[in-house]
Amino acid sequence: MQSRLLDLYLKYRAALPLAAFLLYLNTTMSVSGSIKPLQFLCGLSFMALYEVIYAYDARFRNKEDAVNLPEGRRTVHSVRHLLAAAAVPVCLLVYAGFLPLLIYAAAGMFLYSTPKILPRRLKTIPGLKLLVNMLNFWLVGIFAPVLFKYPLSFGLFFSALRSSVQALIAIFCLNVLADIRDVEGDRAAGVFTVPTAIGPRASVWLLVMILAAAGIHAFMRGDTWGIVFAVTLSIFSFSMVKPRSRLYYELGMGFTNVYLAAVLIYRLK
Repeated sequence: MQSRLLDLYLKYRAALPLAAFLLYLNTTMSVSGSIKPLQFLCGLSFMALYEVIYAYDARFRNKEDAVNLPEGRRTVHSVRHLLAAAAVPVCLLVYAGFLPLLIYAAAGMFLYSTPKILPRRLKTIPGLKLLVNMLNFWLVGIFAPVLFKYPLSFGLFFSALRSSVQALIAIFCLNVLADIRDVEGDRAAGVFTVPTAIGPRASVWLLVMILAAAGIHAFMRGDTWGIVFAVTLSIFSFSMVKPRSRLYYELGMGFTNVYLAAVLIYRLK
């Protein structure tokens, strides 16, 4: 049972959707002061759709996965099964008023992942993979909880964006860590990321500098949680210089999830 759960965690990259869900709950507490049943169920639905999007994108990642997962740990799901898996979460989110976000997600998924729709795969455009991943994570973890309290508008979107700079820095670092792990596969597939552009070592030092600055800022504000996160993730990033350590990217994501869960428990007291 334990090995199956671990395989699920690794195969379907459940760590990132789980992190988005925990960030969603933390943001809900900050914005609303409590977590109502509908808000919680919507968070679970977003996490489920995150997994469906990953599973759909995996249908077209053969070249990347052949390098990143040499043991052949790949599963290809039919579109019919993925639509069936998405049915209940989509219905709940439509009921809760998230139809605009779902339309964006559906359009983005097909345009970004499906190689035959456009002459050039969008993920091969420099920087677009990072931007899409960061935007998806931010929409689920930060923006969606805000929509429970305020009506959707462009002003709200940019206001939420400006007020979540620290979260965006953390999201950027986590995505670059993921790209360091997948650098060989991305190079083979022609996908442009920060590590494929400047190399894994330079990417690690970039993360260390960013996290060091974030840690100093947290120290000046007296934010103990921020200091712990910045220092720990900085240490883990530094370990990613060695290729063997890149196999344990999930440990870094595991720390992130434990951290977000601990902050949530603290806020619920």
